[in-house]
This record gives sequence, structure tokens and C-alpha cells, in this order.
Amino acid sequence: VVAMIAKNKVSPLKTFSVGFNIAGQEFNELADAKIVADYFGTEHHEILLQETDLVSTLHKLVYHFDEPFGDAASFPVFYMSQFAKKHVSVILTGEGGDELFGGYRRYAVEKNRSRLLLLNMLFKNKLCNGIISALPKLRKTKKLIGALPIKDDLLRYTRWLDFFSEDMRSSLFNGGFSLGSADSLKMYKKYFSQYQSKELVEKYIYLDQKILLPDGYLEKVDKASMAVGLETRAPMLDYHFVEFANSIPLRYKIQGFNGKVIFKEAMKDFLPKQILKKKKHGFAVPTNRWFQGKLKEYMFEVLFDQKTRERGYFNFGYIEKLYKLYQNGNQPLDSQLWLLLNFELWHRQFIDSPS
Repeated sequence: VVAMIAKNKVSPLKTFSVGFNIAGQEFNELADAKIVADYFGTEHHEILLQETDLVSTLHKLVYHFDEPFGDAASFPVFYMSQFAKKHVSVILTGEGGDELFGGYRRYAVEKNRSRLLLLNMLFKNKLCNGIISALPKLRKTKKLIGALPIKDDLLRYTRWLDFFSEDMRSSLFNGGFSLGSADSLKMYKKYFSQYQSKELVEKYIYLDQKILLPDGYLEKVDKASMAVGLETRAPMLDYHFVEFANSIPLRYKIQGFNGKVIFKEAMKDFLPKQILKKKKHGFAVPTNRWFQGKLKEYMFEVLFDQKTRERGYFNFGYIEKLYKLYQNGNQPLDSQLWLLLNFELWHRQFIDSPS
């Protein structure tokens, strides 16, 4: 978007980027954003966030989202929106690129599943599997090992997206608590069955366009930005462009383990080479380091408060087990704990003391 506008000499063009007080490239793309900003000569603004910003914002975020919301990236989106609002009233965002052009890693993994299954055979070895399970990180590898062997195409794909596996959910909820006849896969089944394609990955892309994008990523940006009165627009989701992108065969989008191939090719005359060649980088938040560091006490006080324990939804013996595994460094469970934390804060605001 920046490339297209700058190419047409629309000025003054203001750009905004957010980073965290964590060293390295795992969470920060500020350096890459600066490269693009300098390349186009934009009026560039940066904001750096730290763990105290999260604590001071969480209750406000829970209020504005009005429902339990599990994407931790709502936090930096809110702060960046608040920051941008000081300079502009409307901003352009890049939502839709991955869903239109096959940018998520799971698409490439699914396209190469038959080959990866041969590699996955190695992990059936008890010794190898035990070593990997005991290692503190390898979040993506563990997800790969758990999801890849699932034979049902829809169940396997939703496994890429969930945080609590079926086994974890069965242990998480209190024995006296029931979700009734609710089918968590109802919408997925609907869209999965109605989209006809010989390419399985195209069906997954369609699922994300119909569910994950509108009900997750767009909701995140819309609510976080409108909380501060900032308007956002997603030019890549113009319906003419979406229809065109969906008409492009999958082989032009994903080649080997590379996604968004045709999109990058189209942008080669617009963007710096190092940006086009950089690895896929999600909008990650350093909750893992923070919850094991300065926010450890805060998370413990909320999750294990007497009021939280007495709600009756969850098996707190199991949550204590997860917490110990996490704090001992055995398992990367910050995303699961983040979900539980958000649910509790939402419950306090809207159920205990409805506004």
C-alpha cells in the first residue's frame, strides 16, 4: 500500500510502526519498517511498548472488545492506533494479503503434507518425541507434530488454529460444567463443504477469508482503532481485488514452501529487495517473556484469585499444572494462559459488574 501511494506521489505520506522493548528480530520489525519508510521518504513514526503498557491497557481493551478476545496483538494495535490518531484521522492497513495470496506457513505445510508426513515418521520414535516434548520452545515444531498426522482434512486444519487441543479441553473444563450441544466447528463445516475445489489448500484459504479474517483480524483492528476514534481502511480487501486474487491458480501463490509468490513478483519494482526476501513475520507479542518475567506476579494474581477459582468453569488443578509447566520453562503455554486471563477479566467487567 505504501509503495503504491508513494509511487503516485501522494504527500505528505505518514507511516507508523510499533515494536517492543525486546532485543532481536523475533518480535520487532522496526528496522524493516524503517527501510521501507526511508526508501519512499515517508514521515515515519515509531512507538516502543513494554510490559507495563500491557497491564495499564488490558482492562480498557476488554471493555472495548465487549467479549472474550484471544488475539494478544489487539494490545499493540490499540497503542499504535492511539499514537497514529495524534497525527491522522484515517489510516490504511494491510489486512488480507496472507488470506488472498497464500501467505501463512500452514498453507505451504498443507500443500507439502505428503512429503512432510515422511519426516513426521521420525517423531513417532518415543525417544525423539520425548526429547522434543521436553524442550522448552519449538512451539511450531510441536504444533506440526500434533496436527500433521490427523487424517480428517477439516479437523487437521482447525488444529493449526487452536490453542487448546481436544485432550487439553477435556482436562480444562470442570466436570460439572457443560457446553451443551454447541458445535465449535459449525461454521467451519458450513464453508468447507460449500466451497468446491480440487485444491485442498484453496478450501483452507476460503475458510480463512470467511471466518478468521472477518471474525478475528478485522475485528481486532476495527475495535482497537475505533476505541480511540481512528478510522481504518483495508485497500487489499476491495472486492474487485479479492475476486481477482481468488481467480489466480494456487500454483502461482505457493511454490515449494514459499507463499505470496505472485504478489512478491508483482511488487519487485516497488519494494527494496531485502524486504521482498525477508522471512514471514507474524504480528507477535512477547507475552512469553513477559509472563515469565515482570508480569509473572500479575498473571498469577488474576488467574489464581479466589474469585477466579470459584467460578466453576475450569478445573484449576489442571490450570495449576499448565502454569507450573510454563513457569518451569517446559512448555510454551503463554497463549493458553493469555486466553484464560482475558476470559477472567471479561467476566469481571461484564458478568460480575455489568456496565
